[in-house]
Amino acid sequence: MKKRTIYIIVTSLLTGGAEKQAIWLANKFFDNNYEVRFVVLKKGNELSFLLNKGIPIRQFKLFSKKDSRFLARIRLAYWFLIAIRKLRKDIRREETSNITVISFLIHSNILAFFSTLFNRNVKHIMSVRSDRFTVRTSKISFIRHLIFYFISMQSSSIVFNSENAMQKFKKLSIRKNNHCVIPNGITTDYPEINTAIESEIKKTVDCFKYKLFAAGRLDELNNYGELIKAIKILKDKGLNIGLVLFGDGWHRNTLEKQVINLQLENKISFFGKVKNIPNYFQLFDLAIHTATHGGLSNLIIESIYNKVPIAVTPIGDSQELIKEGRGIEIKGFDSNAIAAAIEEFTQLDKDSVDSASERAYRYLSNKFDNNSIYEAWVDLVK
Repeated sequence: MKKRTIYIIVTSLLTGGAEKQAIWLANKFFDNNYEVRFVVLKKGNELSFLLNKGIPIRQFKLFSKKDSRFLARIRLAYWFLIAIRKLRKDIRREETSNITVISFLIHSNILAFFSTLFNRNVKHIMSVRSDRFTVRTSKISFIRHLIFYFISMQSSSIVFNSENAMQKFKKLSIRKNNHCVIPNGITTDYPEINTAIESEIKKTVDCFKYKLFAAGRLDELNNYGELIKAIKILKDKGLNIGLVLFGDGWHRNTLEKQVINLQLENKISFFGKVKNIPNYFQLFDLAIHTATHGGLSNLIIESIYNKVPIAVTPIGDSQELIKEGRGIEIKGFDSNAIAAAIEEFTQLDKDSVDSASERAYRYLSNKFDNNSIYEAWVDLVK
């Protein structure tokens, strides 16, 4: 029997958890002899080096930072219609009874919905990577939840990466039997380390007793403003702590000004977009994830996989991974809670830290098996 053709649609190839999961899944299907098409809505190729070179990429132009807000919306609507028309045409060229479309994130979910509408032979699997729909803040978007409500009726399956998220979204769906949880796959192979970046990181953090890092988009969702204030609290207490922020985003200028205003230029460094961040995990003592909501972050999984201690806010299924002393729980989202968690870490001895990291790794390895995760996707695709 001929294997199905897989269309994987993702918003961008910029650094993000959903984007990395889409690439991981595309590579898995391709390595197992599926025909794979990778569809991207935005320009940019920051993560394209992780995608198998044999997988064709169809890239659209749905967003532009240069346009005014009004023109941006007009441009978005125009290119979205073009994308729908072209993708529907691509799908019709193939044997539609043998196609599965998997979409990651809300804009991709919408594109997949309209591209497969009225074609019951094409499966659409909707992937949800958070416990709510927002516009990169913690504020819930009613419109996006309404869109989810309609798309969920047409989707053959809705895949969540956390049990917590699935239970919340089930309340919004008419169909209750097409929901399932499939954990994040773990990217284990990265290109060789960039020695220049490694040297720069070492030079930046070597003077600190405690070396911290966070990685993700610089936006309100990741709550870095409160993290920066937490570093100020700890500095005032006399703790020798340095923080590196990996990633970029629209909130960067605001955060850089905050660092200057709090006189933390010598404590906090912005490294921007860095490829293969897990290559540099071992240069740090603690990973920190301060987001205000989410499903299950790649940063948490990758840190544990690389046996790097992590402090996590109470979101999604993250607490399940770090409870029973496997990590540091941040008991809230404000600067005081974040500072308290970091201070708790500084009071641990090396043996306790190493033991916790080892237990977290064993727990993760038992719970997140890449082969089982891939097979769960295959069962949905058939």
